[in-house]
Amino acid sequence: MVRQLHQELVPRGFVLALARVSSSLKADLKRHRLMEVIGPAQIFDRLHDALAAFTELR
Repeated sequence: MVRQLHQELVPRGFVLALARVSSSLKADLKRHRLMEVIGPAQIFDRLHDALAAFTELR
């Protein structure tokens, strides 16, 4: 599902990012090779960090 969502969002100009990602979820993302799909720069431990990253893009 995550791969499919990513494939649908990117051509439309959206960025898929995840916030408040726990260490266990990170391990699952790595194991299923989803970290490569999403990109490690789009994975945030804290919501504040994700918001700051995308606010800077404006």
